[in-house]
Amino acid sequence: MSNSERSGNCQPKSNDIDNVERLTSRPQQSVPGYPSPIASPYDDLRLGSVPSSLLETILNRVRKQPESHKKKAKYNFGKTHGDRTDGTICVAEGPLGLVAIKTIAKIKASSAEKEASSEINTLRRLSHAHIIQLVDWFESRDNYYIVTQNTDGGSLFDRVIDLTKLQEREATVIMLQVLSAVAYLHSNSIIHRDIKPENIVYASKALDSSVILTGFGFSAIQSSANEVFYDFVGSFGYAAPEVVQKVGHGRAADIWSIGVVTYVLLCGYTPFRSTNIQDFLEECTQEYLVFHEKFWKNVGQEAKDFISSLMVLAPGKRPTSQNALEHPWIDSRPSAAAQMNTVEQQFLPLLPFK
Repeated sequence: MSNSERSGNCQPKSNDIDNVERLTSRPQQSVPGYPSPIASPYDDLRLGSVPSSLLETILNRVRKQPESHKKKAKYNFGKTHGDRTDGTICVAEGPLGLVAIKTIAKIKASSAEKEASSEINTLRRLSHAHIIQLVDWFESRDNYYIVTQNTDGGSLFDRVIDLTKLQEREATVIMLQVLSAVAYLHSNSIIHRDIKPENIVYASKALDSSVILTGFGFSAIQSSANEVFYDFVGSFGYAAPEVVQKVGHGRAADIWSIGVVTYVLLCGYTPFRSTNIQDFLEECTQEYLVFHEKFWKNVGQEAKDFISSLMVLAPGKRPTSQNALEHPWIDSRPSAAAQMNTVEQQFLPLLPFK
């Protein structure tokens, strides 16, 4: 099989899928058209470590609160509006108005410190209209707290659940905004590594609300454009094959995930039926990405070509995020472009980091 092409023209041998399971540190040169990284080299934040034993947990109870804990008094915590695998999110009133606070329990997982540090150290470098804005952070003996802008429009995952699938025009507008955010990340040498509908949220409940990319706990900062990582992170079903295989992955892993998300938006189910790694890898090596006629008959060929180009098996043959923005399905739709501001307007000023 040729890894360079996965055509959307081919139809599966059988369209009988009635039981298909629906969704129940040193920045490099900027991508042309995007501003240079806002941050020069940072001293990465070091959080308090997670207790690794029962004795440490007991001793932790008698220690003083960390220095940053005093910032907690600035916020009036409200009701919880989201339970995620990486923490609990609540709305709070703070000095800058309503914010969202993610609470990550230190004892919940040994990876809590790493994920909280990754999210904070990544977000403090960034300012983009379609990337969640970091406001503040602090920790207690038991928890890490990440304070961000408040978004109350719900997740893209919830929208797909409610509607079964999205209209092609709406999907184009959403993916244009997501790609804009990812191109900005990649221009700043950052790989998201967990792009999925649950990590794309609506800024507000307005029908024309913009979307915001969140969930930076697995993000990685490259020291060079070619640096690769070998850990298996992200979410099964959206993670690229090279991530699952632990053979080394870079920015192209985000591109694969964007292809999967686009597929889901347009039909309401994922392109892979596998529940284990071996079956998933076998599906990935099929010659054609399957677009079942029953669910794809009203979707244009350009959309299928766009998805197929992003989900090429060989990472080096996938388009860059900037090239993906220039694909006809994204670039040729005035209705989508009209949703975007000028480049200068896309980037928000950094909020005070105290």
